[in-house]
Amino acid sequence: MPIAYFTTKGMKVSLQSERLEVTVPRHAEGQYPERRSIPLVDIEHVVVDAGVALSTPALCGLLRKNIPVLFMAHGTFPSGHAIPAGASTAVLAAQLDRARDPAFRLEQSRRLIVAKIKNHKRFQEEDFEYRDGGCFLRRDSRRKLFGALENRLEREFLHEQAGHRTTLRQVIKDHCYQAKRAFNEGCPLRPFRMN
Repeated sequence: MPIAYFTTKGMKVSLQSERLEVTVPRHAEGQYPERRSIPLVDIEHVVVDAGVALSTPALCGLLRKNIPVLFMAHGTFPSGHAIPAGASTAVLAAQLDRARDPAFRLEQSRRLIVAKIKNHKRFQEEDFEYRDGGCFLRRDSRRKLFGALENRLEREFLHEQAGHRTTLRQVIKDHCYQAKRAFNEGCPLRPFRMN
């Protein structure tokens, strides 16, 4: 039984040791045994309909055995899937653990800011002040930053995707309208890329 389909409305699937215990409701059409047990070793994939109660321990047991689960919206359309954790999941978990460490976040933020400053060479160490546990631009340096930002937003360039000259401010505005349309109407959203 490589693929187990659990699609009968009211069906309950739970985990007992290394087996899925399947309970079919009495009012179900067709002839089913009231209870069935399926060893996890006999399953390669699982499909679960929205009307089926799959217990969390059963889901975890399937994933632990590297068995992916596809969830269906009333038998017509896939609504999502659960896939077993892989190496990338362990990396992501480690990243999340590090992100919860305030000292690590502060150090990484400082490194990023310093690298950004060195790359742009617009700001010097004296443009910053350290206070209240953070690193802030001085008032006159903020004017310099926003002046440079304003210049960049208004500088015209040939936008390859649009095929004409435009400003970064207009491209951002157009992209916001495209995103709004994509969310409201389901149109595809093309990512914005600088030339």
